[in-house]
Amino acid sequence: NVYDVKTDSRGILWLAASMEDSTSLPMSMPVLLKYEGHDFEIVSRFDEPYTALLIDSNDVVWAANAIDICRYAKDTTACYVAGIINNSIAIDKNGFLWSSDGYRFDGESFVAAPGRENLFNGMDFPSQMAIDQHNNKWFVTFQSGVWKFDGETWTNFTAQDGLASNKVFCVAVDRQNHKWFGTDAGISELIDSESTQIQEQGNAVKVNLYPVPVYDQMFISLSELQEPVSFQLYDIYGHVLCSFQIDIDGTSFDMRKYCPGAYIVVIKTATGQSFRKQVVKIGQ
Repeated sequence: NVYDVKTDSRGILWLAASMEDSTSLPMSMPVLLKYEGHDFEIVSRFDEPYTALLIDSNDVVWAANAIDICRYAKDTTACYVAGIINNSIAIDKNGFLWSSDGYRFDGESFVAAPGRENLFNGMDFPSQMAIDQHNNKWFVTFQSGVWKFDGETWTNFTAQDGLASNKVFCVAVDRQNHKWFGTDAGISELIDSESTQIQEQGNAVKVNLYPVPVYDQMFISLSELQEPVSFQLYDIYGHVLCSFQIDIDGTSFDMRKYCPGAYIVVIKTATGQSFRKQVVKIGQ
């Protein structure tokens, strides 16, 4: 079982995994593996499976599990207690390592961030974290939505603020510093403190694409729309394959010339609303 994979500056592949231990009774043995192009080498063994890896600017490998975080450098492993659940780790602009459990490594041990108790609402637990371009820490939880920590103040974002759901599994920050949250009810994007759910029905325009999956003609119907919108089709690598205007009555689009696979449809209004949906093209 491989839980996470990272590559260091030398091109060496590091894997957090567990494997069968054939030295005694068959059992799962958590390991840190290194791959340099020939064979997988076990460089460290652990007591618990490590599900998240991070490689810092010095090519030091950090591995996190539910109990502690281990540091592997120059054939030496050191482990530190860091909260009770660590599904992800990240390094801020000041070089400090953070865990998704709200702990920061001060060079000798992990210490709790001031106000860390905000992450635990009843039986709630944080699931992942990310750090944005302004050094804000974003923690996502299974019950209480999203928490932002700017170093002093904690701010909570929930479904009342536009989040798709308070049950959030993952978070990512893109190059425009937009925050993306994966929930059990879809994806939400946070732009300038305004959360907008990406869904099939926006506040002012409803879009329906059918059939899905599609073989030849894809039909696009619009409602509650007073102006034309732009249509763009992207491949999974972000390349624009075609672009045109749709009038308020909708239209159809011929997909026969495209290879089977996944594509992204983006429809935008003149007022800035956007609708995105993945469609699957199938062969005959």
